[in-house]
Amino acid sequence: MNCSGVGIDIFYLAMCWALTLTTSTLLTTIGPLSAKYVGASNVEAPFTIGVFLFGAAFSAVPAGPLFKKYGRMKGFSFGCICQIIGCILGCTAMAIENHVLIFFGCFFVGLGQGFGQFYRFSAVEIAPASIKPQAVTYVLSGGVLAAILGPNLATLTVNLFPDRPYTGAFLMIGIVAIVNQICCLMVRFPDSIVTRPSGKQGGSKPSIGGPVEAMAVSITGVENRPIVIIITEPLFMVSCAVATLAHTIMVMVMSNATLALSSQGFPVEDASLMMMLHFACMFVPGFFTGKLIEKFGPFIVAMFGAVVFACCAITFLSGMDIVNFYVGMSLLGIAWNFSFSAGTVMLTGSYKKSEAADVQAVNDFILFTVAGVGSLLSGIVYSFTSWYSLILLVSGMMMINM
Repeated sequence: MNCSGVGIDIFYLAMCWALTLTTSTLLTTIGPLSAKYVGASNVEAPFTIGVFLFGAAFSAVPAGPLFKKYGRMKGFSFGCICQIIGCILGCTAMAIENHVLIFFGCFFVGLGQGFGQFYRFSAVEIAPASIKPQAVTYVLSGGVLAAILGPNLATLTVNLFPDRPYTGAFLMIGIVAIVNQICCLMVRFPDSIVTRPSGKQGGSKPSIGGPVEAMAVSITGVENRPIVIIITEPLFMVSCAVATLAHTIMVMVMSNATLALSSQGFPVEDASLMMMLHFACMFVPGFFTGKLIEKFGPFIVAMFGAVVFACCAITFLSGMDIVNFYVGMSLLGIAWNFSFSAGTVMLTGSYKKSEAADVQAVNDFILFTVAGVGSLLSGIVYSFTSWYSLILLVSGMMMINM
């Protein structure tokens, strides 16, 4: 595969990731509000994001074997189908005004999201070793489009059917899934994600730079290692912890942000703009995060993320004006990008190519399960205490990461 061909494939992967994230940003913007509209309490409403994340975690269980047996293309196609099912369930829930059915719809959208998370790992498989960090962050930066599309689609479709608000937003989730499938068909995935052993070299770890190289295990050899061995290696545990904690903290704040803003009397349009700024700051740094990781190493970049989050917490604790929400959510997005990107690049050094699908599946199962539990916990904390208490809680969690 020539360099120009790789560039085209990375572009389409970025588009697939962008469309997957568009679904996520759209659902995150309207999920809690739609559930509350049809009768969910303040405790239940944020859990629309929680069950979405549990769906992503659940799909990680079969994702590894499915990708290994049937290839990336069929696995990603199955994810698109799950999102279409979620669209149908969400539209039905709004039609009959049943918030429990919304949770099922969000769960199926989460299943599709779980498969879609592997787009970032596909970039590693397609790209030459010399540009793997940039390939990962370039694909992640496809979320910039999602940052614009998701919240704006929420604003445009929330009242598409005046008698059934939010129905149009769920319908749009199905349309985005169809476009995602079309883009996925344009990518030339490798014939197999399992490397055929040849001679003594059974696989190689990507160059990820920085002090993380000192922790990287020796992963040469013909036989694949048992998954238990891989996930108990220091490099896997550290990389998984960094990405999981960053994602969980981000989700705990994000799950309640639209509700907190609404409680201050701000309209849906302000909530959409807040989320658009947040998602943009999640993915715009991807254009240069890879270079930062190459220069300073993933550990230092993850620490940068922790420092930015501290600034985010200070902003939220300073007040509940619209500016506090806009700036705080923007800083939250930047903090997530640094830590999540660093964790993803670190993870690619913990396995050889033939072990990739299984290790990635375990990593994402842990990540989305913990984030889903965090979303449920955040709803309880926010509902029974306050927004400030929630920010103090996640601030304490971030101290663990530092």
